[in-house]
Amino acid sequence: MPADPPWKQTLLAAAAEAPAAPGVYFFLDAGGRLLYVGKAKDLPQRLRQHAQVTRRSAGHPNGWVKGRYPAVRTVRWEVAASEAEAAAREADLIVALRPRDNAWTDTGTWSYLVVTDGARDRMRFALTTRAPESGRVYGCFPHLGKGVMFGPGIDCSDGYTALLRLLWAASGQGAHVPTRITRAAPIEFETVVDPVLRPRLHRLLAGTSDRVLDDLAERSTITREVYLQPGLRRDAQLAAGFYTRGPRALRELRRRHGRPPEPLAREAVERLLLEEVAPIIGRQRWRPPAPTRPPRSRRSASP
Repeated sequence: MPADPPWKQTLLAAAAEAPAAPGVYFFLDAGGRLLYVGKAKDLPQRLRQHAQVTRRSAGHPNGWVKGRYPAVRTVRWEVAASEAEAAAREADLIVALRPRDNAWTDTGTWSYLVVTDGARDRMRFALTTRAPESGRVYGCFPHLGKGVMFGPGIDCSDGYTALLRLLWAASGQGAHVPTRITRAAPIEFETVVDPVLRPRLHRLLAGTSDRVLDDLAERSTITREVYLQPGLRRDAQLAAGFYTRGPRALRELRRRHGRPPEPLAREAVERLLLEEVAPIIGRQRWRPPAPTRPPRSRRSASP
């Protein structure tokens, strides 16, 4: 019986060594270059699944495994507290490190949230991929925008839209949900926000507390019709996902590295994440991101 190819031997040896726990894993080539980042509910089980890929499926022109396995010579891993946390870590590392064999997209990623005050207690919320020169700025967030593809990014982007709906509902303005906030991560939105709520809203966007969601949900039960209540309760749950995967995650990253509570550029976030996994996968070469075009500004749809 012929011996297993080197890549399969590598995967089977890693499966035998890895702890039976959730985590992320890394495939590296003979030169130590990162090829792929994945997540697992059970690391040994997932690595064994990779080892069972056949030559035919590995070479399938439309397969997600195309060309990956023959180059694998080293497997590393990082244990996570849960499968959900492994998925969040995987998403962060893929968009930051851009491994050769992962499917990913820049669409919907690396957005700053800019909040500015308007007349008559109104606030404007805008997403931009370039650091703004004015307004209160939060971010930049690796997974906030239209077109995200990872579960944590969907939680973040859908949750952001849900937060805007809650703010609109609590305002008591308008009889119908504005069209703009029925879509994922609108580029711009403006609504009335009670000055009493603003300090807690700031704390949510800064990643320190999500108590404002309870305030918004409570006000919405008073200001909106009964038929809207089930959707608004769901929005409160979704908005908690934005807080967890967006502001709080970014605050935790800053705190791990002793960074002050201020916006971080994309390059800074990427470098910090690369620094965190360097003890596991070695000093990968950091690649500056390609320039991004800012999203087109459109007239705000406000109630």
